[in-house]
Amino acid sequence: MIATVVLQFELKVKESTLRLEQQLKEEKAARLNAEVLVHAAQRKSEYEMKKLRESLERAEQEIRSQAQNTLIDKLRERLDRAERKLRDLLTTLMEKAENARRPVV
Repeated sequence: MIATVVLQFELKVKESTLRLEQQLKEEKAARLNAEVLVHAAQRKSEYEMKKLRESLERAEQEIRSQAQNTLIDKLRERLDRAERKLRDLLTTLMEKAENARRPVV
């Protein structure tokens, strides 16, 4: 009788351990995937900001030669809006990554 209870207990412990190990593997994979997505988004964001800055610099040089300062302000506003959008996108992706890290209940 006691042996049966012990065996049942050991079986339950093994089942729980296997289930928890599988859950841990799944959560680690989800976390790694989320980190990859975040890093990709960061690289894309950095690349886009670099291109926007280069575009702004070219525009500023052109405007200086034409003495049209109003265009610089418009380009800066566009750059600011684009940077805000990219930051929002990065924030969203980071939140998704954080949500992916949370344990599955």
